[in-house]
Amino acid sequence: MAQGLLMVRQYFDGASADETQIRALATSMWEAIDWTMFLPAGESTLRWHRSPTTGLSSATITGWNECLITYLLAIASPTHPIPASTYTQGWARNGAMALNQSYYGYPLYVGYAYGGPMFFAHYSFLGFDPRFKHDAYANYYTHNRDHALVQVAYCTQNPKGWPGYGAASWGLTASDDPNGYSAHECMTNDNGTLTPTAALGSWPYVPRQALAAARTFYGTYGATLWGFDGFRDAFHPGLGWTATDWLAIDEGPIVVMIENFRSQMPWRRFMANAEIAPALAAIGFVPDSASVTGAPLPTAPVALRIAAAPNPAAGATRFAIDLPHDGDARVEVYDLSGRRVATVAGGHRAAGRASLAWNGHDDAGSAGPGHESLVSQWHAEAARGMTDLHRIACEARMNLVDEVLAPDLGVADGDHLRPTTRERIETRDAGAALLHGIRIVEREIIEEVIAGQQPQARVAIETG
Repeated sequence: MAQGLLMVRQYFDGASADETQIRALATSMWEAIDWTMFLPAGESTLRWHRSPTTGLSSATITGWNECLITYLLAIASPTHPIPASTYTQGWARNGAMALNQSYYGYPLYVGYAYGGPMFFAHYSFLGFDPRFKHDAYANYYTHNRDHALVQVAYCTQNPKGWPGYGAASWGLTASDDPNGYSAHECMTNDNGTLTPTAALGSWPYVPRQALAAARTFYGTYGATLWGFDGFRDAFHPGLGWTATDWLAIDEGPIVVMIENFRSQMPWRRFMANAEIAPALAAIGFVPDSASVTGAPLPTAPVALRIAAAPNPAAGATRFAIDLPHDGDARVEVYDLSGRRVATVAGGHRAAGRASLAWNGHDDAGSAGPGHESLVSQWHAEAARGMTDLHRIACEARMNLVDEVLAPDLGVADGDHLRPTTRERIETRDAGAALLHGIRIVEREIIEEVIAGQQPQARVAIETG
């Protein structure tokens, strides 16, 4: 939660009263966390829980696992910090968390044999950018990448002979399984269960292997594994078992880590907080310019941009689009069930900005559905030079909330195009119906990536 609060505080950076209040609330909640209450007097190791009736639990937070972020945040706190020395003495156990062993030719620097469950590489790094820095034990980008590559190699060699494992079908981490729930990992706790979030949450580290896994999960298992909210929690190919649920605590990292690969936006927002750099320095992190990363800075053409006004609207809507290249383009409106309502424009269009009007009627001439709709814009030429790895996009959120509205819709801020405060907030908080629509878009984006289709830029709008 605290990691998310700091990202929110940086994202809502406008001067309006609403955004000022959001920042103030995020700051108030962040500064109210008393990390010292989880550190017993005279000790150097944080505890997992504190109860008002029973006090501190006996369970300690020590590495290596998903909790590096806990120590970073606790040390960074401007109001209730714990000593920086707890990182070494408590988290790193005075160096005892070091591993420095290789598996399948990939060195792992901390933790356990074969790396442990894949979630170790996800939760601390939703906001904390591990690239280009290291502490006394590891460059954690390199370590996390190698952890993922160990899992790929393990599933390729498949020493236990489980059905369905392979170079393009991999991923062991905490999830449901046929016997309940377990933190699956290579060799020591492998019962034949594969968990999509293990591979898909590793996208910044091993994008090609993550994409290959996504295509296998979708193409091989289809509707058995893929549902309205994306991939189900886990499956066991050998037993023909598939989880019936989608667990946010397991699958939450997927979209965030895809976005960290695509634009690094979550990383950038979190790392921009003033408290983080001094805490990293106090812990002992230093620059590591020799880092090798698989998450490049964006080099593909700028994503297609589209906006709608008025928003909300009752039927008739005007769109502003911005095309980076000449070529065939199409703008379509979809309802929340995924049904195409209308084609607003199609054919060859010149590069640059254009304004389009929709009368709110479907292709048969009937009035539109009168509720939230999705606008889909497709532009073939924009994909020229783009690889599959650049098509991984969470455009459902990003295209509306990050510098997309054109000036002719009345929300220009100099050269910095951005939605109004109201639209930025409504995109997140318009309620279940709009979030329902965003889930459809996220699902369709992954479908397009897996199918190797041209990238599509989308935005959720309200038309009623």
